[in-house]
Amino acid sequence: MTYRAAFNQKGYKYIHIEDGSNQLYHLDDDPLEKNPYQDVNSHQEAKSLQISIDNFLERTLIRRPVTWLRKDVDIKDDKLAKRLRGLGYLE
Repeated sequence: MTYRAAFNQKGYKYIHIEDGSNQLYHLDDDPLEKNPYQDVNSHQEAKSLQISIDNFLERTLIRRPVTWLRKDVDIKDDKLAKRLRGLGYLE
């Protein structure tokens, strides 16, 4: 499973994807997230949002339980799993 993290700010949504294929959406113009910016890594909002994600992850990873592993996540709600898969958070 590919790790992803998302952050919303000032009408933008930035999705950091482990493999580097990050996505940036302007939610006012694209509320359904169908048309990501093409050159996301050079966009100033993407840089700002990536810093926010990095700061958040740094703070939360320090506090996570030692036993927590991403592979342990099991979503039993089929409707929720389908929605998360449709948004790209699950494969």
